[in-house]
Amino acid sequence: MWTILGNMDSVLFLGGREASTIKEISENWLGKATISMQTEGRSRGQSESYSQNTQRLGRELMTPSELATMPGDRCILQLRGLPPFYSKKYDLKQHPNYCFTAEADKVKNAFDLDRLIDRHRRPGMNEECEVYEVSVPDEALTDEDEDILNYDDLDDPDAFV
Repeated sequence: MWTILGNMDSVLFLGGREASTIKEISENWLGKATISMQTEGRSRGQSESYSQNTQRLGRELMTPSELATMPGDRCILQLRGLPPFYSKKYDLKQHPNYCFTAEADKVKNAFDLDRLIDRHRRPGMNEECEVYEVSVPDEALTDEDEDILNYDDLDDPDAFV
């Protein structure tokens, strides 16, 4: 999985609880940000005193626990060369082509294998059809044709190396 992630220009994190993924996102994608913390102190007595202290701290943009509890309607998009985006997920029901999905209409839009087969209809068992015999001279076949016709290569794992 990490090989694929390493070669991608964009990665979309939709949420999840898998520990190594959350750790990778928190530490390597999001990184840290510098925040300023200001503390104030005041003491009262005979001589009142007041102090103010400013510190710069590094903090992860989102800790692993914040990522694990990220709301379900949020996602993080990381595009190469840009800081990550934390945004709302797109509502697919608002897409103009949503009406063509099986979720919108299970009867009309669901995949139907029988309809697909009917489109590329094959003759039935008792159906008459004409059969033509075709012969191709051996000199007409190229090496590439031979490779395509040689189905034994499919069983040889080294054939595709």
